[in-house]
Amino acid sequence: MDAEPGEFPWQVSLIMGSHFCGASILSPIWLISAAHCFPQHKNVVLRVGTNNWKGGGTRHSAEAFRHEQYNDKSQDNDIALLKVDPPIVLRDRAMPICIPLEDNFNNENYEDCWVTGWGKTDFSGKNIPDRLQKVKMPIINWDLCKKWIRMINENMLCAGYEKGGRDSCQEFMFTVIKTISLILQFKVYVPVFM
Repeated sequence: MDAEPGEFPWQVSLIMGSHFCGASILSPIWLISAAHCFPQHKNVVLRVGTNNWKGGGTRHSAEAFRHEQYNDKSQDNDIALLKVDPPIVLRDRAMPICIPLEDNFNNENYEDCWVTGWGKTDFSGKNIPDRLQKVKMPIINWDLCKKWIRMINENMLCAGYEKGGRDSCQEFMFTVIKTISLILQFKVYVPVFM
């Protein structure tokens, strides 16, 4: 389903010729993304403040820093920070993502989450939208998810529908959400909030 303009003002499109991954705004100079998005390249172009990755908003460049303990086989520590240049001008359609404070964060406090992005919308992989997509998904009990997706560990959350059909990717019926938990473990607290 298309997201409304400005509904997720922290969502950023990472572009290398075309959209290849998403990121979220943490501050005017820092974004958070997935480490698996940067297997070789460290410098990317990004589009901020728009729901259409092909146009609108502002373009910036960024340098990616993957978590030093990222494991591409297990996907553990699948998180990266991107340093933006020039800094993002924060406004109604370009704002930092809401992050729970570390002391107050408990996975059991959350029942649902929103997954957003410009990823595949069908199993063929041919339908990649220009407009930002959103899907609301229930967070799945971690122990139950572990039975279905053995790669999940304590750094990850699991969300989705047992019947499938709504997902952030077309490989599993559940989405493994790593960013929420991992952001609390990423050891770059000071620059993230500058």
